[in-house]
Amino acid sequence: MRPTTAPKTKRGASASPPSMSSDDYGTLLEGLESLLRERLMAYRLAARLLAGESQPAIDVGQFGLTDIIRLKQLLEPYANGPVLTPID
Repeated sequence: MRPTTAPKTKRGASASPPSMSSDDYGTLLEGLESLLRERLMAYRLAARLLAGESQPAIDVGQFGLTDIIRLKQLLEPYANGPVLTPID
């Protein structure tokens, strides 16, 4: 079931989702999944190289992985068809 209210932003204000079709959201999610795969691959490569040179571990935040995952989770409900509202 898709959310019936807009999700809250970091500052607590409601974020209205853009007016797009569920197909558009699906396309956007595919792009985010590709970006996540590429960033994860880059993180793993950098971590391996640093470990091989006895350097300190790299911060995952530098690759934006958590931001991409959070955005995917925020948009996924909108890619699954029409909004379902409860019946009173």
